[in-house]
Amino acid sequence: MKLSLLIPVLNYEEALGETIERLREALGGDVEILVVFDVTKPEFQEQVERLRIELAERFDVRSLVRLDERGFGSGLRYAAQHATGEALLPIMADLSDDVAAIPTMLQKIADGADVVVGARYVEGGRIVGDTPKQRLSRWYTWLMGTLTTVKCGDASNSFKMYRREVWEAVEPRGQSFDLSVELVVKAAALGYRIDQVPATWVNRQAGRSNFRMVGELWNYGRWLLLAMLRLPSRWVIVAGFGLPLLVSWAVWRRPLARASQRP
Repeated sequence: MKLSLLIPVLNYEEALGETIERLREALGGDVEILVVFDVTKPEFQEQVERLRIELAERFDVRSLVRLDERGFGSGLRYAAQHATGEALLPIMADLSDDVAAIPTMLQKIADGADVVVGARYVEGGRIVGDTPKQRLSRWYTWLMGTLTTVKCGDASNSFKMYRREVWEAVEPRGQSFDLSVELVVKAAALGYRIDQVPATWVNRQAGRSNFRMVGELWNYGRWLLLAMLRLPSRWVIVAGFGLPLLVSWAVWRRPLARASQRP
């Protein structure tokens, strides 16, 4: 089964070359690597063009350039349109994803899984360099597992492998980092089989992340809400029925008590 790795880059990522070198060392040349550069600053255009030539010559990497466009999710959707693999896997350009987990993920796809999550929050998974963003991510995954029936040991991370047919059936629309949640929630709603493997996340050692926590709260929140509506856990179902009954009981309790005390 052919695998396509999708790597979105905003302007320039200094760790990209090392990331691709590790991918080639671990996976060999049979894996397609497709990089999408979103160049929003003219001063990066020449630098990006030199890097594209180097990556093609050294690692046989295909790359695409979008000018004056940006968005992690948008870049992934654009890459998926041009990828040729039967399985698709988004990869961060900053060495954060667990390259060693990829062969196991691909084997699970070959064995029948439709989505395979590289999960930090399951036994064997871990984070190197925990930050407030990762703690919020862990809490979000707990909420997803508690309030919905989406079985995903790492809801927010983009490190998930998809059969191409799943990606195409879901028709993701997300522009930002929340695309990964949209994909897994909609795949679960369509009945696709979700599996997972433990993975290690390493926080970036150089450069700056483009993730903005406050700006992403609504993006992630809407997919949690959708999952609660379409795939509610038994706790949500019980609360949905029980809460109105409890409120009704509280509203009527006092008048009924007063009526019973009348002579």
